[in-house]
Amino acid sequence: MRKADNISKRIQWLKAMLADKIATADVDPVHLKNAKEFCGMALDGYFVAISYNTVKAYFSNSPRDEFGSHPYPNNLEYFLELRRQVYECLVEINHVPTQKTIEDVDWKRMYRNALWQSNLCSTAYLALRRELQAILIAGAEDSKLDYRKLKKVVARSESTYMKIISQDPEPGTLELTIIAGGKK
Repeated sequence: MRKADNISKRIQWLKAMLADKIATADVDPVHLKNAKEFCGMALDGYFVAISYNTVKAYFSNSPRDEFGSHPYPNNLEYFLELRRQVYECLVEINHVPTQKTIEDVDWKRMYRNALWQSNLCSTAYLALRRELQAILIAGAEDSKLDYRKLKKVVARSESTYMKIISQDPEPGTLELTIIAGGKK
């Protein structure tokens, strides 16, 4: 199939889909999610797969009115808009969930976060235990002094490990980058 025929049939097919002249049950909305997916899609009797870069190059060299009159500044934008409209129609008809499903959850990230939280809890416990043992070993005669020391230990522990009692998940690992340094 010639490149021009392939692209022309794609636009005709998109227009027919919008005009409800083609059964939508045969089309998976995933193939229309973005322009690259749509260009990679082959449909028997209509068109074959083609590179998105080929489509872009063809549209940049084609006259604006080649695919009929349209309000878009060029044919590529017209093509992209037709694809978007058909995709939205298919999503609406097929009730494709747009939010993440349980299968899409990043279990590895959640597992790392759970390990991080458990490590943080055990570190907080051990730090608090170590400080309390130090107070008990030092032994003071004055109960007010012990109370102040305990209050200081609890305040320090609370400020350091406040995120443990937060219901929000710990933010992901920071992206580390190398920065230029040295003497100038």
